Amino acid sequence: MCPNIDQKSSTKSFEHITVERHIKEAGLHCDVLASWSSIHAALQLKKMGLARGVITYQEHIQKKADEFRDRVPDFYEKVMEKSKPEAVTAYNELVLEFNSSLPRIKQTENFDALRYYYKEMYKLLYGTELEIEL
Repeated sequence: MCPNIDQKSSTKSFEHITVERHIKEAGLHCDVLASWSSIHAALQLKKMGLARGVITYQEHIQKKADEFRDRVPDFYEKVMEKSKPEAVTAYNELVLEFNSSLPRIKQTENFDALRYYYKEMYKLLYGTELEIEL
């Protein structure tokens, strides 16, 4: 999974912890999982009203860059440089498809569709199937 992004280490720099260790083999920064937290909560609590739209990869990384500005001034650039362009494109396409489907999903309370998108995101991010049932 994703290491604690605020973790301090005597042997590794904050930059290494927040950039190097967070880019997964699939080529995406694992912290984007946080963008899907409302979907995870809706699935876990069976409350469709908790589901919210998801921001793109670049938007999420920019938000993190704003948080880490003092410790890693070029965070956005470093993460985007290490991210695989084809993975970013696939992630953003999934986000756009999900966001356009969300009103219908919520209207019909289609938890299977929520589960599908969450699992697809996980597969893009980690390159493997989600091992727990939502």
